[in-house]
Amino acid sequence: MSSTSSSPGSGNPGTEARGDEYEIVVNCHLDDRWSEWFGHLALTNLEKGNRILTGRLPDQVAIHRLLARISDLNITVISVRRIDSCFLLGQASQRDQR
Repeated sequence: MSSTSSSPGSGNPGTEARGDEYEIVVNCHLDDRWSEWFGHLALTNLEKGNRILTGRLPDQVAIHRLLARISDLNITVISVRRIDSCFLLGQASQRDQR
């Protein structure tokens, strides 16, 4: 693997800065070692055996490829949500005020 990473399925190194932020909830606990396999998405365990994968995906093709990888592992997808950049900025502002 080269030192330049790319988003899942993008095929274009260095495309992390483009695209939208996504949150994918799956019904499976995965340890942090899976982060690289999922294109360096952030992994967060939830209650009831669910896990959130969060990160920037460059385009719809990357989203579909990531979902195919999840499906190949026989993991159930609970939800897929594009996170509005205004929402992310609001969260950062709230954290800064604490």
